[in-house]
Order: sequence, then C-alpha cells, then structure tokens
Amino acid sequence: MATMNVVCPQGAVPGQKIPIQTPDGRLFQVAVPAGINPGQQFSIRLPDAPSAPPVAVPMTAPTTATPVPTAQAQPAQSRRVYVAEESYFGLVGPDPYERAGQANAYCLCCFATFTLCFILSMCLSVTWWFSGSNNDCYWAWVCCSTFCTYRCYREVCSGTWRSTTPITQNELPAPTLAPGANISYPIYNDDAGDNIMDYWSVIVAVACGSLGCIIVIGCTACPAARRPLGPAKAAAGVMLFSCVMHITSLICMAVQFFPQQEGQYVYNYFRYPQYEQLDGESLLYYLLYDKYYYRYGNLVLIAWILMAILAIYEGVWAIMALKADERVTRPSVYRSRQSVDENNRL
Repeated sequence: MATMNVVCPQGAVPGQKIPIQTPDGRLFQVAVPAGINPGQQFSIRLPDAPSAPPVAVPMTAPTTATPVPTAQAQPAQSRRVYVAEESYFGLVGPDPYERAGQANAYCLCCFATFTLCFILSMCLSVTWWFSGSNNDCYWAWVCCSTFCTYRCYREVCSGTWRSTTPITQNELPAPTLAPGANISYPIYNDDAGDNIMDYWSVIVAVACGSLGCIIVIGCTACPAARRPLGPAKAAAGVMLFSCVMHITSLICMAVQFFPQQEGQYVYNYFRYPQYEQLDGESLLYYLLYDKYYYRYGNLVLIAWILMAILAIYEGVWAIMALKADERVTRPSVYRSRQSVDENNRL
C-alpha cells in the first residue's frame, strides 16, 4: 500500500475533509488529522491501484483513504500564500487580502489624482469683469510724471476683464510714498516687490505637493493596483517620501495663511488702494471673504485639507506595508497553479 504526503490548505480544520488527487489521477477525500494546522504536512495510505485502467470517480462519492499523521510538520505558511479555487484556463485568482490590497491601491491612486488637480488649480489666475457702469471701475498703476519719475493710480471706467495670477505675484512690500503724497492720493517713488513671491508657500505646495502626488500615482498606487508592487520596504520608503513632501507643503502653507496678523499688508489687485492692512485676521480669512479672491481662497483651503488627508493616508499605507500583511498594500495578480504550488512547497 503506497503513501502520499498532503499539505493542509489554508482554512482547513482538523476533521474537515479535503479533496486530493494522486499522481496517477485518482481522486480521494481525506479528513485532516487532529493537531494538523494549515500549511503543515501529513501522510496518508493509498489503496493499491487496480490492474484495470483507473476510472474517474466523482467528487460526490470519493473513495475513503486513511490519513496517518507524521511527526514531521512544516512551518506554517505565510498568509501571502493562499490556494484559491481554480478558475478558467488553469489560473488561480487572488485571495481576500489581495483583493483588499487592490481596492486600497485604487482608492489611494484616485484620491492622489483628485488632490493633484486641486494643487495645480492654485496656479490659475483670478479674473473679474469690470463693466464701467454704476461706478464699477478699477484703478490702473501708471506713470504720472515725465520720464516716469513717479507712479500713481488712475481710475479707469471702461468695460474690461482684469486678471492676476497670485502665484507669480511680487507686489510686497509696498513701494515708498513720494514726498507730499498720502494714502488717499498715493504717489510712489519706486516699484513694489522684493523679488520674493507674495504667495511663496503656494509655490512650495505646487512643487512638493505635486511631486508627492505623482510619485503616489505613478510609482506606488497605480502599479500596485495592477500587479505585485515589489519589496515591501522599498514601497514603504517611496510612500514615506511622498508623505514628507506633503507635510512640507502643509507646514509652509500653514505658516503663511493661518496665523492671525496685525498690521500686515496684503496686495489686492482689484481694489483701491491696492495695499490693505490685516486687522487681526489671517491671510486665508481675508481671501475667503474678499469679493474678488474668495474663489482662490477656497481653492487654497480645499487643497490644504486634501493634502492633510493624503499625508495621513500615505503614512498609514507605509506602516501597513512594513508591519501588516503586505497583500493589503501589494494586491493581486492572477497566478498560475504552478506558482502557487511552488509557494506551498516553501
């Protein structure tokens, strides 16, 4: 009477009958012996093969074989190895953990794409239509002396679109007033600006935040949603780098937009005078409640909130890749029965 070694599959418990197939093609059902855990190996005795060619036995009425536990057992398999049901063309589908990993990667990829759109929207211009009627006028910054020795504002009351791009704005600090000038009739000696962009934190957010999102989409989440991602440590390192990029953007924007300022000047391209002082309010508050900049203020706030959520998501993802089951972050790919059998022999 011949013997055969059988590996206890995942999910099987002692006493449960599992199907097996012998090398000569016969089908049996055997009960898992007591003390055998998933991934361990046990031996069974097989009845002698008949002299006639074997006849296929339906799985509903299998021949009974007597299992004989052996003293030697293999270590339990990693949860990454899962013998799934065989599907079409002899392929093996993903297990539940791998499906969860695939869904997780898709969600992260979509959220990073959504966040990237709002980050890039902070590069847009702020535009307003001045009709010229009912005192709907604007003030233009023009030369008001020969050879442009002095510059001043001049009211223009003709219908036109006015547009400015905050991310490239360099109008602070305000220029110095000429002798005899006052805030009601400002005349300046020089031009404004100090070669530092007024919204410098937005530039940092667009650079670092966009880079972090692109890394998540192109190097981590998107590949993980389609095929195995690779070593867990490398994937976690890439994700942590993206998390650092977003945290840097969050800190810079918080430093500029959130603190309440007293006496700080802000430049408003559409108002007169164009330089206004904040009265114990934050720069973000001023943008949110300004007639012309409220849309841009909402874009800044939404982009900041999305980056904060994405940074938390990336940190959790990296920890899961290092400490938890790697299939939650390295999702499924259809594998052949041969590759699964090779994993079972480890």
